[in-house]
Amino acid sequence: MCPIPKIWTPQKSKISIGVCCFLTITLLLGHPQPARADPGPISSDEDIIRYLNHTGLLNDLGLSPGEALTRLQSIDVSRHQLHPAALSIVAASEPPPQPAYLAGEFMETEAIVITWPTSYPRHWSAGAQMVKHIVSAGACVYILVDNVFWQKAAELYLAQDTAHSAALDLTRVKFLHIETNRIWARDYAPFSIRSTRGTVFVQGNVIPNVAWPQSSDASVGLDIAGYFSQPFHRLPLILEGGNLITDGHGTCLMLDTILYWNPQLSVATVKQLLTEYLGCTRVILLPALPGERTGHIDMIAMYLNETTLLVAQSEPAQQWYETLEAIAAYLSQTPSGSGQNYQIERVKLANPNHTSVPFWSYTNSLIVNDTVIVPAFGEEHHDREALETFRHLMPEYRIVSVSFGVMPVGAVHCSTMQIVVDASNTPSDKMRPWLFMQTTPSDNLHRVDTAQSFALNNSLLQAEVLLSRHLPQKLCGRVVCIHVPAK
Repeated sequence: MCPIPKIWTPQKSKISIGVCCFLTITLLLGHPQPARADPGPISSDEDIIRYLNHTGLLNDLGLSPGEALTRLQSIDVSRHQLHPAALSIVAASEPPPQPAYLAGEFMETEAIVITWPTSYPRHWSAGAQMVKHIVSAGACVYILVDNVFWQKAAELYLAQDTAHSAALDLTRVKFLHIETNRIWARDYAPFSIRSTRGTVFVQGNVIPNVAWPQSSDASVGLDIAGYFSQPFHRLPLILEGGNLITDGHGTCLMLDTILYWNPQLSVATVKQLLTEYLGCTRVILLPALPGERTGHIDMIAMYLNETTLLVAQSEPAQQWYETLEAIAAYLSQTPSGSGQNYQIERVKLANPNHTSVPFWSYTNSLIVNDTVIVPAFGEEHHDREALETFRHLMPEYRIVSVSFGVMPVGAVHCSTMQIVVDASNTPSDKMRPWLFMQTTPSDNLHRVDTAQSFALNNSLLQAEVLLSRHLPQKLCGRVVCIHVPAK
């Protein structure tokens, strides 16, 4: 095993396992994608029916193409479509007003964002099951789809009885028409940060990936901010949401892949940025699993509460056995926010081949209020054992499962992101409808108001911003952008 560079050793760590050998092309791939069915351009109801028929989804619904088309054309999308707010404030590259606060996932959850798996027909049933369980847990679901036709397809599927899921009441479901490149919402949906300004959205930069372009994913946080009129801040780090879990009181656990993706920054600078933007006043960096593709902490650990961590466990023959044991031992000697050492519980992986793919981990579960949604991978013994583990550790919770056996890596947690919508951020009538102001000349962007500053809650917002696709895609220096969607 390659020696770990000293700069990457977790603070106060007694473990010496490293992260040198994993820096290979396997990590650069990020989340492996499951089998994909390319739908081609979708611009009509008839296009949707052809896709549903070709992929066998109409068979799941028990509908003929003619019956499905009739039902599709009868859907009133306005009932469940969320429209962008009349005015959204966009401020990027400056931290939110301090103190910033990121809630723990075991705390009360208002809403969950998921991306509908349009191009992955074998995963539609899992998407429907997740929506059902989230709604049953008392949370709203915001589903990202590319356009109105995909919304109608998802509505048709959710509202119809199938062999996998009963029809769902869509009262607590809303659709946002936001283009994405991947189904892993955790990687690109924004963090909801509480600050003195109320709730703001923060998104890091996506991993540059030639194999799977992510230009749409890169602006999802900004797009979502436009729907809810909430301030948006661009964290100047490459960071995907799956590589951060928190106790809700300032302690954040991460794998040190964050250092690999941001090699120009020192450990101290990375931690400072995490403190300023996400409220991580204590950052615990743990070594990544050699050769593992995601580099995400949620594949090996999750908070059950403020003082208890569930850590993945493998059989001794598995390649990551020693690393996982060392991480568990290290965390057991690490003080929680209460001052007492963390209580460490374990749950076994479901890896049938003891290899990096498939990497099936039950720590990739999601807590939604009184419910825990646990992935099932079709490994009957391990699936049953994992559910029993959660029921034993969390007896006051409802434990449910969703099938993720078609995924090579990633599960429930990777597919979702908690979101907090703050009504206090709704723009007032006193706000002027400027498109943007800029202090750096640009050939493609033109000032539409001569004002030199913009005040929001007495705070001057001036920062660098990477504009969403709703405005010309250009980094325009120090700028304040205000997005007014076309009517």
